[in-house]
Amino acid sequence: MTPTQPHSIKQSMSKAYRLIIPTCTGMEAFKNNLIHLLAGIDEKESEENMKIQLMDFLKIPFTTPITW
Repeated sequence: MTPTQPHSIKQSMSKAYRLIIPTCTGMEAFKNNLIHLLAGIDEKESEENMKIQLMDFLKIPFTTPITW
């Protein structure tokens, strides 16, 4: 069994996703949502609470309409 070489992000992404160029507003929205997620991390809270926050963060890109 030979070890596999790690792939770069570009190699791991589907060709269709590589064709999408994010807009500045989209990048800003992602950055703001990520900052909000990281600010909400409380080590005293349960792991389940963090899972819920992470699921909410990941739902945003899939529930908002794509603007080109």
